[in-house]
Amino acid sequence: MIKKFILVAFLLALLSTAHARPNCTRKVAGVDEGVCPVSLYTLIANGSEYNNKMVAVTGFFAYGDIAIVFSSQDMFAASSVSDGLTIMLPIDKKLASRLYNLNHSYIEIVGRFNILGTDTSSYYGMETAGRLSEIRWVSRADKSWGYSEPVHPKLLQGDRFLSRPD
Repeated sequence: MIKKFILVAFLLALLSTAHARPNCTRKVAGVDEGVCPVSLYTLIANGSEYNNKMVAVTGFFAYGDIAIVFSSQDMFAASSVSDGLTIMLPIDKKLASRLYNLNHSYIEIVGRFNILGTDTSSYYGMETAGRLSEIRWVSRADKSWGYSEPVHPKLLQGDRFLSRPD
C-alpha cells in the first residue's frame, strides 16, 4: 500500500512539473546565456520546451561509435538509445579529451539541446531522444547529496519523522 502511495505521489509530482515553464536562469562559466538545469527524463518527455536552449543534465556517458549520455547505466546496458541524447563532440580538444576520459561514468554536462535525435539503426535500431551540441562544460557526477544514505529504522514511525537516535 505504501509503495502504491509513493508511486502515485511521484507521478503527481512529475505531472505537476511537466508543464512548468523551463527555469533557464542558472549561470555557468563560459556560457553567455542562462542554462536550464533539467533531468534527462523531463528533457526527453518535454523536449520541445527546451529545443535550442542551453541545458545542464546528468546521465551515464558512453563513448562508442556514437557518443551518448543515457538516463541511467541500466539504459546503457540495455542499449536503449531512445533513453539518451547524442553528444556532438566539442571542437575544443581539452574538453573533448575530458569527455573521452569520463567514458562509462555518470557525468554532468552543459550543452545546447536539439530535439532532433540521431538515427542509430545501423547499430541499435532506434533513434536517440535528441542531441547536445556546443558542449561548454563537463565533469564527473560523483557528488552524493544524501538520499543514497539509508534511513535509520528508529527515525520512522508510521508516517511521522522522529528525531535522530543517539
